[in-house]
Amino acid sequence: MLFSNSKNEDHDHDDNDDNDDDDDDDDDDDDELYLFLLTDGCFVMKVTRPSGSAFIQQEHKLNGGKEWSLTWRSFDG
Repeated sequence: MLFSNSKNEDHDHDDNDDNDDDDDDDDDDDDELYLFLLTDGCFVMKVTRPSGSAFIQQEHKLNGGKEWSLTWRSFDG
């Protein structure tokens, strides 16, 4: 059984209130994708998506089992 949970969280941890705008690159939060493969054992993998791209999950059946891969596609032109 394959279960995936994608989430995008706001990671703004600025402790000072001086409106320092020099850290504009930190505003591009990456999505996190958690994959759980549960069979006789348990496999957990966390993947961080590069900014400006999207996860593409492919699942294929092979000889009665499942084979899957995870890639991402860029939307930056």
